[in-house]
Order: sequence, then structure tokens, then C-alpha cells
Amino acid sequence: MTSLQNRMRTTACAALNAVRLFLAEDFALLLDDIYTYRIGNYQAISVLILLSMDEKEEYLLGSALIKQDIYEGVVSAVLGAINRRIGLLI
Repeated sequence: MTSLQNRMRTTACAALNAVRLFLAEDFALLLDDIYTYRIGNYQAISVLILLSMDEKEEYLLGSALIKQDIYEGVVSAVLGAINRRIGLLI
């Protein structure tokens, strides 16, 4: 794993930890994978998040275009992944 990949993973985990501070504690949000790729003329990033709650597990996928800062793209992808389930976690 490269230094860039490690920094992207650290950024994604920090975003998940920040979200956990504001939500109920009876669930877990874990980063499963992070991937960068080209789509059309753009660079993009996708994150796969594991949501574990009440003995159930669900994978959430979030993606974002990388505009200027790759780490902003990572955070946007994380927030995009959990956005659909945020109501269940409050």
C-alpha cells in the first residue's frame, strides 16, 4: 500500500470517526475499501463502508469526483455513502 493510499484511508477513517461523535453508539461504521479511478475525463474515488447495527450488516458505497484536493474527494465519498442511512443512525 502506498503512502497516498494510507493517507486516503486515514482521511476516510477520520471522517467516519467525526460522524460517530454525533450519532447513536449502537452501530459501527468501518472503512472496507477505497479506490480511485478515471471516468471520462475525470478522476474519481469510491469508498465502501460497512454499517453494522443490531446484528445486521450492510455495505454502503459512496463516490465523488476529485476536483482539486483528493482528500476533500475522500470525505465527500464517505459522506455520500452514509447519507442514505443517516436517518437510521440518529
